[in-house]
Formats: sequence, structure tokens, C-alpha cells
Amino acid sequence: MKLDTGMIIVIAMVLLFYLRLIIIQWGKADRYNRAKNDGKKSAHQNYASLKFNFNWLLIGIGAALIILAAIMKATGIFGTWLEQNWWIFASTGIFVFGMGIRK
Repeated sequence: MKLDTGMIIVIAMVLLFYLRLIIIQWGKADRYNRAKNDGKKSAHQNYASLKFNFNWLLIGIGAALIILAAIMKATGIFGTWLEQNWWIFASTGIFVFGMGIRK
């Protein structure tokens, strides 16, 4: 597999996406541990109940951009410029998808 500039940028965006998820999860764990130590934990709250909040509009737009980028790269029916610059849509889609997942 040939690694061009676009592929490297997309790989970097995916790594940043996962880093964001890790940071959000660490923050939730810290808040849970602080509440547990302060005695503010309710009887029914546990660490597994801490869920992510989703903005489904941003997740849908991000997923659509990622799918569009894959179609651009695979088919070439959108023209030469879009076929060569598919990574712009893929990296933007990954960024928007990541912003749809909140604390």
C-alpha cells in the first residue's frame, strides 16, 4: 500500500479521534473517583453508567463525509481533482464525527 500525503493526514485524524475518546474517558473516570471520594456517589451510580453524549446531527454529517470520500477514492466519477483530494472530505468527516461525541 502506497502512503501518500492524504493517507497520512487521514491516519493522523483517526489517531486524534481516538485520543479524544481516551481523554473524555479519563475525565469521566476522574469525576467519578472524585465524587466517590467526596461521598457524593448515589447508591445506583457506578462507573459503567457513565455514558457518552452524542450529537446525532454531527455524527450523521461526519459519517456521510467519510462515505463520500470513500466513494470518491474508489470510483473516480466525481472528477480528477476530487479523486485526488478525497482525503479532505475524509479528514473533515472524521473531525466532525469526533466533535459529535461529547462529555
